[in-house]
Amino acid sequence: YVTGTTVKKLREDRGMPQAELAEKIGVSSKTVSKWETNASLPDITMFPILANFFNVTTDELLGVDLAKKQAKIDEILAEFDKLSNLGKEKEKFEFICRAYRAYPNDERILRKYIWMLYYDPYFWEDFWNKKDKGELAPEHPKVPHKEELTSLCDRILKECFDGQIRYDAISLLSGIYGLE
Repeated sequence: YVTGTTVKKLREDRGMPQAELAEKIGVSSKTVSKWETNASLPDITMFPILANFFNVTTDELLGVDLAKKQAKIDEILAEFDKLSNLGKEKEKFEFICRAYRAYPNDERILRKYIWMLYYDPYFWEDFWNKKDKGELAPEHPKVPHKEELTSLCDRILKECFDGQIRYDAISLLSGIYGLE
């Protein structure tokens, strides 16, 4: 639990014993000890009190650093573009799948992810190999990851306000339904 570790670090950085912190924020020393050993978490009403006391944001208290997160996402997108420029489609596909699992609510990653699902290099390699050999069964899917793609595009249209990402979702849905 990041919170207990964070409370302990903030307290120790000030050279403050647990009892002093407990007294200043109106809880028992035992409560502070439980937080710091991760035996329990502070009540949600304590987060603003702790954040104000230590002069940090509640995000910092919870171990959330939005600037670091955005920098990491920027790195991911740069690596994705690098793989794309090198023509490493399979590596790019696997990379963006991992990135999406790590950051499923980032719209920039989601945008790359939906397009990679649609252009899944493993699916299309198999599709064209079977088609070239005359082994493509009539029931073989014509769209990779159809259910997930449809669900993600629907989610985008309900939750996303970025016009370009919404346009991409509509384009993909048109492609999916156009191939049926």
